[in-house]
Amino acid sequence: MHPPGASGADRADDGVILLALACTGETDEVTSDSGPAQVDCPGVFLEVELVEPGTVALVRVESDEPVSVTVERVERVESGEPFTDLPPVSAEATEHVVTVRGLPLAATVELDIVAGECARTEIIETDAADWTFPYVTDVLDTGAVGDGGWFPLTLFTETGQYAVILGSDGTPVWWTTPAQLPTRTAVAHDRLGVLSNGIASSVVTDGFVQRHSWTGEVTEHVVPRHHTDFTERPDGTLGVLVYEVQEIEGRSFLASGIVEVSPDGEQRELWSAFDADEPKTWLHYAGPIVDAGGIEDLEEWMHINSISWSEDQRAYVVTEGNEGRLFRIAEDGTTDWVVGWDDDEVVPESRELVRGPHSAELQADGTVLVFNRGTREDLPEQCAYVTHLEIDTDAGVARQLDRYAVDDCFTVTFFGEARARADGMFVNYSSAGLVDLVDANGQVAHRLQTDLGAAFGYGDHIGSLYP
Repeated sequence: MHPPGASGADRADDGVILLALACTGETDEVTSDSGPAQVDCPGVFLEVELVEPGTVALVRVESDEPVSVTVERVERVESGEPFTDLPPVSAEATEHVVTVRGLPLAATVELDIVAGECARTEIIETDAADWTFPYVTDVLDTGAVGDGGWFPLTLFTETGQYAVILGSDGTPVWWTTPAQLPTRTAVAHDRLGVLSNGIASSVVTDGFVQRHSWTGEVTEHVVPRHHTDFTERPDGTLGVLVYEVQEIEGRSFLASGIVEVSPDGEQRELWSAFDADEPKTWLHYAGPIVDAGGIEDLEEWMHINSISWSEDQRAYVVTEGNEGRLFRIAEDGTTDWVVGWDDDEVVPESRELVRGPHSAELQADGTVLVFNRGTREDLPEQCAYVTHLEIDTDAGVARQLDRYAVDDCFTVTFFGEARARADGMFVNYSSAGLVDLVDANGQVAHRLQTDLGAAFGYGDHIGSLYP
């Protein structure tokens, strides 16, 4: 498929390692076997600090005169393996906090730091996490995607659920354990932190979306009735799925809506499935798959299960799993089109194009990339696959431009997603415990596989942890 060295080292009481260099007196240059010449300068103070979970280093610099700060080299001592994902050079200032992200667990790491005319090599020991289960048991790498980048993912295991960032070798470099069930993990658009969520335990309780800064601060937005998924726009606005309940002709129906959360926490109801359509009351609907929160005889009508935002198209697209439908929603909350099976909707040319959809991504040209779980009882084999669709609203038809499926049949019973990348696709077979990077020729270039009993929630793949 072709889709679109320190003067001293002390451990503080809180477990943080501090490596401090106070540069005073005359300039002194010392040679070093590796890294830059060691140069102490008057009027500069440098400190390296590890913050939770012990794999992010903060480089703090204070100087009498404005200087720029560069982390020129980060290298694992045991293997001599250098990092290629390094923080950008900071602008000149008298105070700096530079975060070095993605450090390996339980490792000795050298950092070459240059602050103006001052140069030092600092050595730090990253923390060994209490990570007792095999998070990733198999890695396939053809070398087609370089070092593989980073995988922000939600990880479900027999011992708990985590929001994590995995390196290309499958080892965690950042994680947190949300207080409620998480479903999506993402590095923020501005690359200044990580986003994770916790969904509501019933259709009447609260969920949340949290922003974790690299320096350890957490900002939380409580969102009533949040479920399943959220997405972030480049300006920091969140589009969050929420439960909605309405009574129609004496029956209580469960559907979904979208609430937008601004960066300062203001919330507004943007869209409701009840405004886009209405339940056919003569149909039989199943009981909800979640706690009804005390609402008697609640029937689940429209199960919205993913949301994404296109900055090019200035629109959201959501998927609906019960009947296999896609909705495009403008930023003012109007429904632009519906891909479905009624006469007034954009009808796919065949049932195979949209079957058990669990993610859809609107492309810059208006086409849509759809992850189909394929889990319908009328299929001989329930195998997941990806379709790339052209939406012809004039003709009222959705046409297939391309299709991607691996030779193996992966059955996906929950979540699942596909995201287009410049050089191919990110494909997440969530419940099957697999994530793939697919190259432009439709070949698996990189794969992470979890242990038996573990699975992935929603996630992504990014090339860098920095802007």
